[in-house]
Amino acid sequence: MTGENRSTVVKNKPKVVNGWSYNTSKKLGDGGNGDVFLAKKEGRDGALKELRIDIRKRDKAHVKKQIARFRDEVVALKQCADIPGVIPVLDVDIGTDPNQRPWFVMGLAKPLSKQLGKLPFLPDVVQAIHDIAQVLET
Repeated sequence: MTGENRSTVVKNKPKVVNGWSYNTSKKLGDGGNGDVFLAKKEGRDGALKELRIDIRKRDKAHVKKQIARFRDEVVALKQCADIPGVIPVLDVDIGTDPNQRPWFVMGLAKPLSKQLGKLPFLPDVVQAIHDIAQVLET
């Protein structure tokens, strides 16, 4: 070998959990404890939230606490499933596989800007905000 750089760029291979395929390069967002990715299963789109932890440290107290908070988030979402406007949890795994980060999948929300269009009429905007406020009030 002549000292040339032999490194290659590896494409980000999609991950699959319970049939949900997602690519970590297609991030929809993130939060305090997890990252959210576009996921697909059998032609259906979802938002997969994966807990941001080091699975090798799963037995550490702080990681157990993170998993418990993540589990509480899923429980709260499921308790709100019958509220109109709340997006339901479609699938979940909170730690049955010790080699995998806990995750859950929800349906995708339609952004308000797409719902209303580029130049919405004021009554449509007011109605949309009213509808959102009713969900939040519940």
